[in-house]
Amino acid sequence: MGERLHAYLDDVGLVVVMGGGVGTLHEVTAALYYATTIRPVPVRLLGPAAIRLGTFLRAERWLVEGPTRPLGFLADLPDAAEYEKVRQAIIKKATAIRDKALHAPKG
Repeated sequence: MGERLHAYLDDVGLVVVMGGGVGTLHEVTAALYYATTIRPVPVRLLGPAAIRLGTFLRAERWLVEGPTRPLGFLADLPDAAEYEKVRQAIIKKATAIRDKALHAPKG
């Protein structure tokens, strides 16, 4: 995995995958590798093309769940409306964490 992808994935809180070209495929496989070996960053497959890719990877057993490699980080999002629900939930959680930190006693 290249330095650019590591820099990107080291700080990301969510990876959203949409259909694209070979560069997108490279980034998707890097994100899946990262999420199964380094830390379980959430990966969401958005739209029909991305969902088909996930289905293919599972069917061909390129992406297999096991005791040491759970796939709970990976989920399908059929459309932008579902993505917006996920995005709003992340914003709500991040805001709560930030607000708690801002109001924590200093010491």
